[in-house]
Amino acid sequence: MWICSQIEAREHYAIPRMLHKNGQLDSLYTDFWCSNFWSVTNFMPKPFKALGNRYHDDLADTKVYKTNLNSLTWKLYQKKYLNQYQYFQDRGEKFSLNLQRKFKKRDLSHISHFFGYDTGFLEAASYCKSQGLKTVLGQMDPGIVEQELIYQERKKWPGWEEKCEIVPKFYNDRRKKEWKIADVIVVNSRWSQDALIKQGVEKEKIKIIPLAYEASQNFKNRKPPIKTIQKLKVLWLGSVILRKGIQYLLEAARSLPEIEFTIAGPVLINAEIVKQSPTNIKFLGKVERHTTEALYSSHDLFILPTLSDGFAITQIEALAHGLPVIATDKCGSVVKHGTDGLIIKSSSSEAIQSALITLNKDRSMLKHLQSNTLFKAQNYNINKVCEFYKNL
Repeated sequence: MWICSQIEAREHYAIPRMLHKNGQLDSLYTDFWCSNFWSVTNFMPKPFKALGNRYHDDLADTKVYKTNLNSLTWKLYQKKYLNQYQYFQDRGEKFSLNLQRKFKKRDLSHISHFFGYDTGFLEAASYCKSQGLKTVLGQMDPGIVEQELIYQERKKWPGWEEKCEIVPKFYNDRRKKEWKIADVIVVNSRWSQDALIKQGVEKEKIKIIPLAYEASQNFKNRKPPIKTIQKLKVLWLGSVILRKGIQYLLEAARSLPEIEFTIAGPVLINAEIVKQSPTNIKFLGKVERHTTEALYSSHDLFILPTLSDGFAITQIEALAHGLPVIATDKCGSVVKHGTDGLIIKSSSSEAIQSALITLNKDRSMLKHLQSNTLFKAQNYNINKVCEFYKNL
């Protein structure tokens, strides 16, 4: 039996849900759980409104331990932190210490595994390990390797990002301690695995398990349409930041006036940069989840020129909606080059430009890629991902 813990609703509680479905979940420990009483948060102003999503029907009959009042307090104090990593560190430590205190009052003799995500793992995992449990850490990003890459991009593109936070040493030190105490470290891509190995993590500890993707009811079992494409329409969906490669896409777009680009997601680069963008690019800003299907349906191609991502689930989502994907190898290995998309070199506007020119000129190739997007998302459904966890 497993105990799972997590701060926030990462992956829509996919890990505890899949374990529960297979009869392996003892309980879930989380910061906030939206029972009927707490559902009133849906009608409250920010920062509490999002808390209304902290629930899943699949776990309705599960033992869920939560700290709702503490979570509300943390939300109130979040804006007082000058550095978000200090906030993540403090919140994770308090959460993990609270777990440790609760575990000491429990009989854990029937529990085999403890699972938790990074920053909220250390203290609870240390106690669980002392009681003979196997400790499994969910590592959400590539760590220092990614951080250094971002620092270099900021030097190369000064003034692009309005907020340039430095990740403090103590934050990385805590995660290194978590890597050491963990028996298994789950990452979502080979890119993340290689990054952790560079940081001294033993390869034998690391398991690559992709994120689970669940198609909406509207698109389940739906065959992607083969579109009669006139002017090529390219979609970006995600945060507009240097790490995602927006700087290289804007450079490429300047020389491709015949292609239309839609940038959907929170814009976290300088407003002047946005104003100076080529006219064939439209910035939508943050979009609501229920509007994304319409965006996918109205575009022909998805682009993910990321410099670093733990996985990037949007590439599966795009494929599930019938859009071939142009991606880099700095994320989860989802796209098969020449079959349902193209893999390009990261940090290169020339590589983006070349791929787009190829698909814009060769519409038969584009339609071939589009036809092969069918069923790709099924390789990442929650049942198939669960098989990986059964062997940990």
